[in-house]
Parts: sequence; C-alpha cells; structure tokens
Amino acid sequence: MAVDNLYERGGVFWCRFYVPASEQRRLGRKEFAWSLKTRDPKEAKRRLAEAQVRFNAMVIPPDHIREKLTERFGIPQDWTPAQVASALDKLTQAASHADERYAEQVKGTFSNWEEAGYRSDSKCRLSE
Repeated sequence: MAVDNLYERGGVFWCRFYVPASEQRRLGRKEFAWSLKTRDPKEAKRRLAEAQVRFNAMVIPPDHIREKLTERFGIPQDWTPAQVASALDKLTQAASHADERYAEQVKGTFSNWEEAGYRSDSKCRLSE
C-alpha cells in the first residue's frame, strides 16, 4: 500500500505535507518535511500518523477559540500553533500541581476532622 506523504531518503523514512494555498502566506511555506527517524516501514507508518496530527495543528487557521485563549492567557497572536500548545501545556501542568496541593490540603482537613471525632465513612457524624 502506497502512502503519498511517506518517502525514503538515504534509507530513512521521511514525510512531506503540502500547505494549502490559502495558508501558505500565513505559514510562509509551501510544504513541510520531517524525518521520521526510522528505517522500519511499519514504524514509519505509525510515526506518519503522529506527523499528520502535528501538521494539521500547524495548518488549521486560527479560530475564535484560539483567539479567546490568546486573550485570556496573554498569548501573542503571532505565535505558531506549536508555541500556543506549549504554553497551554505549561498552564495545564501548573493547574494540575495546584490541584495536587489542594488535594493534600483537603486530605489534611479530613484527618483533622477524624481526630476531632468525626468519621468520614459515616457521613460526618460524631464517632461513638
């Protein structure tokens, strides 16, 4: 089965994607090509799927959701989709760390309640 975006160069598989004419000016390129860094055809097809996702994220034009995220988090409009994704990943990580700290604080609160005579398994009634 032939895959149009997959080709071999020097024994290593590469992928190539052509940018739609409507997006060439915004992206400043007519095509993107990446080495898949493998010589195995099966692995190359798997990595091609990942590269397709990466390419789609770059080519899809900005929409109102991106504009809202940009406005909300102060991300510059001229950032590439990869830069926006990286910034949002960092925000997500920061939020998850905050959630973990909050979870530890809540666990501590429940421990304090149990020490004071409340049991969490009995809908916060006083223990007998």
